[in-house]
Amino acid sequence: MNALSRMMNVFISPQTTFEAERQKPMWLFPFVLYLILMVGWTVMVKPVLQQQQMEIAIEKMQERGMTQEQIDQAVEGMNKMGGVFMWISTFISQIIMFLIVSAVWLFVGNILAGGSLKFPHAMSVTAYSWLVVVVGLLIKAPIILSKQTINVHFSPAAFLSNEESFIYKLLSQFDLFNIWCFFIVTIGISALTGKKSKQIWPWTALLFLLYFVGASAMQSTFGR
Repeated sequence: MNALSRMMNVFISPQTTFEAERQKPMWLFPFVLYLILMVGWTVMVKPVLQQQQMEIAIEKMQERGMTQEQIDQAVEGMNKMGGVFMWISTFISQIIMFLIVSAVWLFVGNILAGGSLKFPHAMSVTAYSWLVVVVGLLIKAPIILSKQTINVHFSPAAFLSNEESFIYKLLSQFDLFNIWCFFIVTIGISALTGKKSKQIWPWTALLFLLYFVGASAMQSTFGR
């Protein structure tokens, strides 16, 4: 099965994709596609993204007691460097996170589940599962532009109004595409290790839950 077929099948028949990956990992193709789609999404929502980041930065500067003149100077500097910094930081952070998450799935497959998973296989799990997440972002992009906010979720958080609360941020993590990603990760590790899904899903569920709680806590503490 070629790389294109694998990337298409991950949405409709992930088991087929990962069975092919078990024979010959092709993680680079979906990861490059993910990066390309991520760049596309960033270009689409850049005005909203930059505005929201600027509002958070100004809020933090005000909390530190900076004068309006100091804030204006800082904002001017951010406007000059913001575009370049955003692209570089996004690209580097995606690669770092890709390696970290792949290492986590390697740990799950080999240590927690008792399987035999190689790092290229773990990278395949990450790359293919992230395709679902980035497709979700692209679907949300028109809504983000319409509402002028990044806080667009297909989750229980949509029924809450207080976007600053920890509960809102936690429920927003239970997004349809994050849940879909969880199932693909579980299926992927199961197929690549030869272990049954019931041996995998408790560990992936626990790690996803820990990530949801941690990410929500970080957002509540340092940003929106």
